[in-house]
Amino acid sequence: MTKAPKPDRPVGRDQALPRVAEAELLMSAPRVDRLASSVPFEVAVVGRSNVGKSSFINRVCNKRHLARTSSTPGRTQQVVLFSIALLRPPSPPAQGLSHVSPVQVTLADLPGFGYAKLSKGQHRSIGALIDSYLEHRGEAQLVCLLNDARRNPEHEELSVQAYATEYDLPHMVVVTKADKLTRTELAKRLKAIAQAYHLEPADLVVTGDKIPVQPFWERVLLLLDAQEKAAR
Repeated sequence: MTKAPKPDRPVGRDQALPRVAEAELLMSAPRVDRLASSVPFEVAVVGRSNVGKSSFINRVCNKRHLARTSSTPGRTQQVVLFSIALLRPPSPPAQGLSHVSPVQVTLADLPGFGYAKLSKGQHRSIGALIDSYLEHRGEAQLVCLLNDARRNPEHEELSVQAYATEYDLPHMVVVTKADKLTRTELAKRLKAIAQAYHLEPADLVVTGDKIPVQPFWERVLLLLDAQEKAAR
């Protein structure tokens, strides 16, 4: 199973980098073959319809209303692309990595699954679109699978993880709404969620209100750097 790499040390709350300097909507499409080509590094964001996917994207991109939030889960049934300019800290010379600022990344917002009020046909359509993206979107380099801190992954989440593994796509599990729990509750939930995904709690990226977003972007940059070094 291919997982996204982890930083060697946690990022402090007072660190400003990495952070998003610019973020804008690129396009949306109901089918993968209608998506325009993006920059070589595209990050897919996928999760249950009520997992807080739009809020997560707005938070990590530091831009309100970039991704539309809706009171009706499951409303968006297409792939939405966002162009991201990511500012990064200088790379230590010992790592042999040049300091590139900003780094261009594309975020792909995939439709949320699992909303009970959708028809069976709509559920099948969303599942087929996600599967088609994972299998055929050549630009995809990382899958961010969102999981609510208060619930265990179900069949759909585990299927996304299995598809990502099958198609040899690095993936990370991002735990949302962590601020809804106490520290003790969160520690228990992270252990349970990690176990369900056959991961360790340290493999998970934890997000929520007032939780720094830098650890998420550090994971993204580590994978991007690894791919750049492998391509040399």
